[in-house]
Amino acid sequence: MTRRKHKKKLRAGRFLAFLLACALVILCAYFVIDRLVLAARHHISDAEITLFTPVAEPTQVATIPPIEQESLDEDVVVVQANPMGVPAAVTPTVTPAPQGVQATAEGDGTLRLDRGEKVQLPLTGLIIGIDPGHQLHGNNDQEPVAPGSRETKAKVASGTSGAATGTPEYAVNLDIALKLRDRLEGLGADVIMTRTTNDVDISNIERAQMCNDAGCDIVLRLHCNGSTNAQANGIGLYVTETGSIALPSYQAAELLLPAMAKATGAHPAGIFRRDTYSGLNWSTVPSILVEMGYMSNYDEDLKLEDEAYQELLVDGMARGLAQIFSRSLDGE
Repeated sequence: MTRRKHKKKLRAGRFLAFLLACALVILCAYFVIDRLVLAARHHISDAEITLFTPVAEPTQVATIPPIEQESLDEDVVVVQANPMGVPAAVTPTVTPAPQGVQATAEGDGTLRLDRGEKVQLPLTGLIIGIDPGHQLHGNNDQEPVAPGSRETKAKVASGTSGAATGTPEYAVNLDIALKLRDRLEGLGADVIMTRTTNDVDISNIERAQMCNDAGCDIVLRLHCNGSTNAQANGIGLYVTETGSIALPSYQAAELLLPAMAKATGAHPAGIFRRDTYSGLNWSTVPSILVEMGYMSNYDEDLKLEDEAYQELLVDGMARGLAQIFSRSLDGE
């Protein structure tokens, strides 16, 4: 009996050892398989990260909101880097007239030199709209702020006036607009003016429609800003936030703002997206509302009414427009 019991215990011990060995093998196998699965998952995860890494968005012009600034104004307009698809073939090579040689503007966008040669003008083929903001008398009759909108606003706001000079904004806007018109026409562009005198009654919708109907490649709506903060200063550009012209208008503004800031030395206050300006909302072509400076700022008001500074503003806008359409003014 004793031997039989001993054999049974021995067999039981061996069987238990066998079971423990099997369990150990199974655990080792599970550990190996688990490591392989984790490695495979890690490899797939890396592949997914590589495949779906977001493409970096293009750098945008920094938008620096002016401190406590509030616009008391209505709209302005501009175009993007060749946003309307003006044919590259139209882009001219500018050859300046030799010093001392007389040149006469031709109707085909060229200059005819007194010795018979022709020089191509840099903005030939472009139609540019200029809307000098406001007018002698504001019009408080209401019109829709956008197509199909139930919201309305005054047809034409009265605008601001100079803190230093008391000059009304509408007069300064027109002075600069006429200078810009002459400069752009001298560079070969066709210019559409929404007004050439102050004593008119043209709503913001009508101004936008004038430029739409003329097939403008871009519209600049010229304004001067006003704020309860007398320290607010600089050039600010406004474009629509939504709609088909929002992106090309913003892209155009990205080129226009630095050109104006460089030409004038003014603070680039930023590019702002708004759907609150009827003149922009009713435009079907890229448009920018250009706030050329703050008449509520004593020093900037004096600049805005200075002939030399106005010419700097015009130069900055002309150069910005040239960049927008991939033209060069270097040969002026």
